[in-house]
Amino acid sequence: MVSFHVLRKGSNIDIGNILENVTIDVGRDNPGAAALAWSCSNYGGVRGVSLKSADGKARVGIDMGVRNACSEMHGLDIDGFETGVRVASGSETVVVLEDSRIARAKTGVSAADAKHGCNMVALRRVRMDGVDERVREGKNSVVVEVDAAATCDFPATDARYSPAETACVEDFGAVGDGVHDDTAAIARAFASGRPAIVFTRAVYRMDGVVEIPRTVRCVDGLYAYFIRTVARPEAAFALREADSSLLVFRRVGFAGGTLFDHFAPRPVAFEDVFTGFPHTRGYWVEDGAAVPKGVDPKSGIWETYRNADLSTRKKVYARACISFTADEPLENVDFVGRLVNNEHLRDAAFWFKGGTAEVVGAKSENCNVFLRASDGAKVKFLCGNLLQFGKHPDQWAVESIDSDMEFLLGAWSIYSFHGRYLRIVKGGREEIVPLEKCRRGGKDGVAFIANP
Repeated sequence: MVSFHVLRKGSNIDIGNILENVTIDVGRDNPGAAALAWSCSNYGGVRGVSLKSADGKARVGIDMGVRNACSEMHGLDIDGFETGVRVASGSETVVVLEDSRIARAKTGVSAADAKHGCNMVALRRVRMDGVDERVREGKNSVVVEVDAAATCDFPATDARYSPAETACVEDFGAVGDGVHDDTAAIARAFASGRPAIVFTRAVYRMDGVVEIPRTVRCVDGLYAYFIRTVARPEAAFALREADSSLLVFRRVGFAGGTLFDHFAPRPVAFEDVFTGFPHTRGYWVEDGAAVPKGVDPKSGIWETYRNADLSTRKKVYARACISFTADEPLENVDFVGRLVNNEHLRDAAFWFKGGTAEVVGAKSENCNVFLRASDGAKVKFLCGNLLQFGKHPDQWAVESIDSDMEFLLGAWSIYSFHGRYLRIVKGGREEIVPLEKCRRGGKDGVAFIANP
């Protein structure tokens, strides 16, 4: 009924697809119907969607059968389909389904055979009513049932604000044409005392820094992009005022260094944030606009978040984000992630130094180390997928240095690390665990599924 992919085989142009707050009803006597044909490259999501088949004869509620489907899904109600959710796309597919219901189905979730790559699916608090078979796994596919009681909830990000509570940056002088420097106008909107800040144009040039006061509760880009034309060490946005209230930062794209500097302890939730980096520039903005003057386009400065004051512990949430950190650790942070993508980095794709991390759904490509925990970090990492196009005989996929990895499940697609897979260092003693000991149901609470 509704299709979210170009070409029959899909494409990376499907990057960042989002579908929210709609109902799709396929009606009656429509036995071959798929309510939603879904593809989503690298990051994206389906939220608050209701899919219905009145007579229970339609084929599938959500069908993910092309290219890849890296998606965070929550708040779904799928009723009356032979299969509720079918994942058969393969490649770097990671799907997180949370706080949802599937009813009147033969199979609730089917992770079908992956002919190319792996299908990774995480279920958390998914209710099934009148379903004959909850889960079906095919070849090179894995469904992980996440214990909701042992993991953190993601905070609500969809609070509504009245017009009187909302500051539109255009009302404060922002042009939003990608040419004029809108830093001063955006700063005036943030200083207005209103809790919600919105952006209604396509591209905003921000060569300066905007401070986020404690009065701001939500920054909603409405899928706008922020760009810088000159390089500078400071992030585009800085949070320096401590507060206990949650700041929501959502639906934005960014190119030009670091998006957010976190100085003062205040919880922050990022949702649907795309920070462009050299590998992705051609997908979303003209080449020249994505690289500030004086910056090596292959440099590792492209990231969403930085803990700018390591002396204070931070609480951070990220959902459906790409390039959250780059070539440096997420240090002294308590982190909760749902579908986070860090890729094409020179060192570790995910590095947690101290603090805690709970990640459900992760994707990466081409890095020296997929996951590293160090300096006493406590890490729970569920449902990760790594594409590795080259051979790395002298590296390992996962590295734990004097830290605690409670659980890990990873899937390697196309090319694996051709050598050592897991390195554990505790108290100066090193253990290297090879692939054959890292199969599913593996060693010491570490479960891999390998697909070289």
